[in-house]
Amino acid sequence: MIAPLAEIFSRITGTPPRFTRDAVITLRHGSRFVSSEKARKELGYHSRPLRETVEAAYTWFEQNHYL
Repeated sequence: MIAPLAEIFSRITGTPPRFTRDAVITLRHGSRFVSSEKARKELGYHSRPLRETVEAAYTWFEQNHYL
């Protein structure tokens, strides 16, 4: 119910919405990724340590003024 209001507010203010209807739908369905094996085999994907990932995400959010 709040997601459409957040989208309208973002249009009025010209800022990105904090969450959208699509994000809520995705969260509601509980999408889970159990394995990255296919990405490793087909794309050469390699995961990185959780700490490094969280630090990079924090830095990105900080640089983009979300924190």
